[in-house]
Amino acid sequence: MKSRFTTLVAALGLVFVMVGCRSEELPDGSLHYDLPSTISVDVGGYVPGTNIQYLGMSDRGAHVMLGDQIAYKKVGDSLDWSGTPVDGTDVDLTLRVLYVGDTSLKLVGESELTITDANPTVAQISKESDIKYGGLVTYTVLRGEAIPGSTVIYEGFDTDGVILSGVEGYPYRKTGDSIAWEGTLRSDVEIELTVRVVYYNEEKLYVSGTVNLWLE
Repeated sequence: MKSRFTTLVAALGLVFVMVGCRSEELPDGSLHYDLPSTISVDVGGYVPGTNIQYLGMSDRGAHVMLGDQIAYKKVGDSLDWSGTPVDGTDVDLTLRVLYVGDTSLKLVGESELTITDANPTVAQISKESDIKYGGLVTYTVLRGEAIPGSTVIYEGFDTDGVILSGVEGYPYRKTGDSIAWEGTLRSDVEIELTVRVVYYNEEKLYVSGTVNLWLE
């Protein structure tokens, strides 16, 4: 059991090194997510939240409509989009064609989301919107501050582990333990956040895990 635990902590630390190096200056109340994405689009359907429609496979590649413009995309070609699917949420998609099929088109790349005037609020969420983004997140949380995108605050630690407020029930977490939170960031943005404790000291808490966002 100890070796498995050590492996878990080492893996979380690796994720922290890989994902946690990016930092951005954002206006107060704004959140930024930079998420690797894989998107599948059925024939006749749209890349969720965009005006990119997949019309089917042709001998010239994927037949797509970019708004009112026709394009043909082969495997490896770029397919980018920027816009505001819902109020207060800007999305930049940087995608490449991974697969072109008779029934579906598969894309892979990166989704950048910037959410302004975010107000994390605990709520039961539906998770039903077709516009969904998800991926890895890593945060350094100062004592007295909340994990971004949540109401979970790092209050310090004692012999029982990290002390958290804004969680339901037991407030303590040890290294490797999970912290789960879900709710809304805006009236039309749902969030599900699941992170684990990587490291902590008197001043800071380091966490890493996953986030899922639904734009309604």
